[in-house]
Amino acid sequence: MGNLVVIEGTKRQVPNKTWKPFPDLSPHDNSDPIGGDGGSKGQIVLMLDPVPGLTDFRASTPDLLWWTYAQFMPFDDTKLLSSVGVYVPRPGRTITGAHRNVQGRIGLWDLSSQPADVTLLDHRGSATWPHCQVTPSSQYLCYIGRSEVISQNLKTSRKEKRSRDLRMGNFRFCVLSPNGRYLAILMRIGNQFELATVTADRLQRCTEVMCHNLCPKFYGSANYTDHVECSFSPDSRYIAVSSSFGKLFVTQRDPSKCYKLITPGLIPDDQGVLEDARAYDYDPRYPHEVMAFSTTDKSIRVYNLENEECLLSNELPEDVGVAEVMKYSNGGYLLSVGTSSTIILMYDSDCGNLLYRLDTATQNVKYAMRTMPSGYPSMIRLAWSHSGEQLAVCTADGYVRIWQLPRFINLQHFCRLTILKYLPARDVYSLPLPGKLIDFILYNAVRC
Repeated sequence: MGNLVVIEGTKRQVPNKTWKPFPDLSPHDNSDPIGGDGGSKGQIVLMLDPVPGLTDFRASTPDLLWWTYAQFMPFDDTKLLSSVGVYVPRPGRTITGAHRNVQGRIGLWDLSSQPADVTLLDHRGSATWPHCQVTPSSQYLCYIGRSEVISQNLKTSRKEKRSRDLRMGNFRFCVLSPNGRYLAILMRIGNQFELATVTADRLQRCTEVMCHNLCPKFYGSANYTDHVECSFSPDSRYIAVSSSFGKLFVTQRDPSKCYKLITPGLIPDDQGVLEDARAYDYDPRYPHEVMAFSTTDKSIRVYNLENEECLLSNELPEDVGVAEVMKYSNGGYLLSVGTSSTIILMYDSDCGNLLYRLDTATQNVKYAMRTMPSGYPSMIRLAWSHSGEQLAVCTADGYVRIWQLPRFINLQHFCRLTILKYLPARDVYSLPLPGKLIDFILYNAVRC
């Protein structure tokens, strides 16, 4: 795991290891640079089944909802973390688990082996939508179990647990800060939600606040069909909280009051509310000021939250449905938008132009993706590789498809990857370079 450099502000934990590039899996040349025609680009080079060995179960239950998650390991594009759960859709009612041996299963994939090999890290089960993350040092794995939040040391296998208190709330989501020090936890207590911040290694409580005290009417539904999420800003100082019932707000990590109400608030009610709890993301090039999100009027907006200026506004193409999940590339150059049609849109982050689409209909039939019935998402999560040249797409049919993307032609980007390939990330701080250039190499927020 190596020694760490941890600096307050916009910098992050940095492991003492070099970056490992994604293995060459392309069956043919994929060197076409990014275009601007909005057509289909890229190709699927790998499709992973997070639960190998359930082929017969999959074939006999085609209508189930699989909640999949994936994350490339920090500074290692040859490793992919995955988690999964499978559920019986019940419109208007709480969904139920469909297979006890699947819920909350966490695996670590070695993509450099042929075929890709997976190591089981945990199989304790999960009482909520499975989601897990590792710290930037790759040392701690954090996730929600049956009735507790867990921080697992991947080096020693030691587990720290935070169980429910006497209020008997249900943990619903947790997320790590980019600097690796904090874990934000959303817990439902009755119809209310509590946002708590704890230390990532020991799960010691730092702060807690009820969400409805920051965002009016932030309450859960009586039938528990809602979904809530949260995410840290790139500088780890702010936390965004979102919901499937249209609300999005940002608070400081040590919340005394709400920093910004976004939907509704910054965006008037007549212009729509947040499309989905996963339909937003911070621009990683800025400490905390810039955020992209999609609203129910089928618009994608990018706002400077500090001065409330709309930087970009685009309408989604008519043929793609609605936005279900959004994710910036690590360098912030591209914004990926997963839609209900299973088409992924790639936008230029600076000008907002649609560069190209990723559509499984253009790929081999073995990679075909099915859509879910109305009311349930088809696209669950998007995860970028460290280099920004691969995208892992997690879908409700229970698979993780990895796309090889068109090459990003940028001399600074190539130089950054070359340095990280041969020099341990921690040693970048010792280079005789300006601070902003070091921040750029390590993907720290550099814009103001």
